[in-house]
Amino acid sequence: MRDYAFIKQALHTGKKAIQIYIAENQDQEEIHIKIFSPQYFLSLADTFPVLENMGLSIQSEHSIQLGEASTCVWLHHFIAVRHYQSGTTFARVEENFKKVLTDVFDDTLENDRFNCLALSGNASERHILLMRAYYAYMRQVGWPHTRASVVPVLEKYPFVLKNLKDLFYARFDPQSTGDEAHLIRETESLLAAIESAEEEMVFARMVSLILATERTNYFQKTNNGKHKPYVSLKIKAGDLKLIEGHKGFYEIFVYAPDVEGIHLRSGAVARGGIRWSDRRSDYRREVMDLMRAQFVKNAVIVPMGAKGGFYVKKNLSGLSFDARSEIGVAAYKTFVSGLLDVVDNRTDKGAIAPDDTVVHGAEDAYLVVAADKGTATFSDTANALSIDHNFLVRRCFFASGDHRDMTIKNGDYISGCLGICEATFSRIKHINGDPFHRCRCG
Repeated sequence: MRDYAFIKQALHTGKKAIQIYIAENQDQEEIHIKIFSPQYFLSLADTFPVLENMGLSIQSEHSIQLGEASTCVWLHHFIAVRHYQSGTTFARVEENFKKVLTDVFDDTLENDRFNCLALSGNASERHILLMRAYYAYMRQVGWPHTRASVVPVLEKYPFVLKNLKDLFYARFDPQSTGDEAHLIRETESLLAAIESAEEEMVFARMVSLILATERTNYFQKTNNGKHKPYVSLKIKAGDLKLIEGHKGFYEIFVYAPDVEGIHLRSGAVARGGIRWSDRRSDYRREVMDLMRAQFVKNAVIVPMGAKGGFYVKKNLSGLSFDARSEIGVAAYKTFVSGLLDVVDNRTDKGAIAPDDTVVHGAEDAYLVVAADKGTATFSDTANALSIDHNFLVRRCFFASGDHRDMTIKNGDYISGCLGICEATFSRIKHINGDPFHRCRCG
């Protein structure tokens, strides 16, 4: 009878239902996991990697079919133990553990070793997403930390992991009452107690990334009140001495389960396009090289260069052109939305920061995301995103797409440029004043 509620839930929702309970034996804590899969049998290849990435060592498995046809539910019963004993009782981590496991089986959370942090450190799915984002940025800037070396360190020191989260929340949560300076000192003390220099370096570099981050959309909500399924981090890369070689003045990193990407600027005002990259391991280097080239090309227009690029993590091999394009547009929407989430909007009252966003550093209402390789047909998508964010220039986001002629006819470019000029001249007290010289480029 205990299983009946989960069988009913699986049939009603059409999604997997999960039941977890603990059985104490003479030697160690046994974790029983029952997965109720409506209509479909789950192979060991589907389930073992997920459970092992959750930090479990599988001891046994038993499957049974309940019902027939449309009322069929497959029950998969696993008995497991922790592969790493952290000293935390399962009751304390059960809620986050079950949520992370459910999200993985629902394909809304990635299946990798970071998920074990729910068991070892009581990390929520949002906390794990944040750690993945910072790790992915670490790899792109060339820091020599692989997932195999980072995750065991985070798993080994759950109290330091919690301090990283607390520091991030104190710095960026609009509702936080945490003392950032105190948490920095506390974290430094914790790191000083770590004997391994390599392990201490992993945490130290993550702390430096958090402190170099000026904005994030982590606490922003969608229209239905839920957290956004991706993370944007605006990083003042110039403050990161640990990055060797060239780096952007500002770097906006966007991370999601199905796409990740970066936008680099060599100055506060810089222009350049966004491309669909096919270089998963080093798209930042590709974008950096192009940004430096853009710097030279823009010398007579805007003296600074910029460039952005995103990588689609889904397997596109064997897909039709239309299917690939659909996935690419969805990834582009996520990436550009992530960029716009951390950019100010220019209004009659000046620069307005995004809602639910703590801003460190100066105001920043400038972002150019022109078309580039793979994104030439995405102009209407970009225009729609600009309108959705209610930006000043709106359809002037791109000079192409279905609304290009209407944009020119309606004078949107002229009115947009005039608004920008008025805002600029009002700041320097020059509007309706003395004559000034101007020149036209392009």
